[in-house]
Amino acid sequence: MTIIIMTNYFKINFMKHFLIFLLLSISIYGYGQSRVLKGTVTSETGELMPGVNVLVEGTTIGVVTNTDGTYSLNIPVQKNILIFSFIGYLTDRIDVTGKDIADVRLVSDVKSLEEIVVVGYGNQKKVNLTGSIESLKGDVIAKRSTIMTSQALQGMAPGVTVTSNSGKPGKEGTSIRVRGIGTLNDNNPLVLVDGVASSVDAVDPNDIENISILKDAASASIYGSRAANGVILITTKRGKTEKTSVMYKGSYGFSLPLEIPKNATAWDYMTMYDEANGNDLRNDAGVPGGAIYGATKIEEWKNATDRDAYPNSDMFRETYRDRATQTQHYLGFSIGNEKFRSNTSINYTWQDAHIPNSLYKRYGVRSNNSYTLNKIFEFGFDLSVRNTDIDDAASGTLIEGLMRQPAIYQTRYSNDVWGTSYAGTPHAMQYIYEGLNMR
Repeated sequence: MTIIIMTNYFKINFMKHFLIFLLLSISIYGYGQSRVLKGTVTSETGELMPGVNVLVEGTTIGVVTNTDGTYSLNIPVQKNILIFSFIGYLTDRIDVTGKDIADVRLVSDVKSLEEIVVVGYGNQKKVNLTGSIESLKGDVIAKRSTIMTSQALQGMAPGVTVTSNSGKPGKEGTSIRVRGIGTLNDNNPLVLVDGVASSVDAVDPNDIENISILKDAASASIYGSRAANGVILITTKRGKTEKTSVMYKGSYGFSLPLEIPKNATAWDYMTMYDEANGNDLRNDAGVPGGAIYGATKIEEWKNATDRDAYPNSDMFRETYRDRATQTQHYLGFSIGNEKFRSNTSINYTWQDAHIPNSLYKRYGVRSNNSYTLNKIFEFGFDLSVRNTDIDDAASGTLIEGLMRQPAIYQTRYSNDVWGTSYAGTPHAMQYIYEGLNMR
């Protein structure tokens, strides 16, 4: 009886594994199956289109059409949607279920080609451009919550790099380079705001209608030698006929430091100082120097409770704030009719810093007005007023001074009297809190 039971068990177990193997084989075979699909891509005028991207939806399988506009690719049996795309044409999505041949006709993206681009000598449709010009919509720039307009250009246009060498509010030192560095001298591009030489940061992002970046010599040649490093043309918003609008935009935020360096404690500093001095052979006798503090004094310093007599300061952490706030407000009015058009805006920006007595404030008013007298004459009056206030209590090497101050020197005593630096002079923290370098 036992032998029969075991035999049946082995039979059942064998059949179960066999069925699982069979199902897996069928699944793998089905998934691995593919079919060949061919076709030709033409334009709406019937011209053959080479270089068209043909992609199987949901996969990375794709090809590019040949010089005669034809293509051929292997498609998994469970995939039946192809995507055809080409610059200047609308992307087409085709169902190829049950087909071995799929010919496609792409339609021109008229909206993209009809887009108006500002160039040095007026406006042109994008389809007629021959130079290297990048056009950016003001709405896209305004969506980036940046304090400086120049920072909003980062990563927005190919060939244009934006870098900052500081994080101080209002003193970021932002530089814009169009197609790299072309000279040992000034590499800044020429910036024109409504035809007047200015700065990118002189315009609030919400006031911008569009930005055109002229990157090559052909498109920027009208401005002569000043355009050697490229040209940035900024067009601000103007009132539109038969349209009245009021817009308010406000934001409030804060920044946090990713990491605040931790200074060595007073006893760690003394221990390492003794070790360094013990290995120092820079003396007349050429023998190692002795311990300056010694183990007894170090232990006494570590266990002390009177930190006025035995300081253990961390000037960098005591000076730096955990967060810095910023706020922006923008109020715009736009009115217009057949004769008069006006767009007026008021903006306010305030940015605090992680360092005390350092901040950036900006007030701005811009008003663009035009009056049409008749079909020949039109008068305009544009006004731009801007006031900037920058407080920088940590100029020069004061930040470095915060990090170099040893912990054995007191920053501020319990009676609010300032300590001194290792040189016996006012230290960096006192300079920052009392704004000594701003007087």
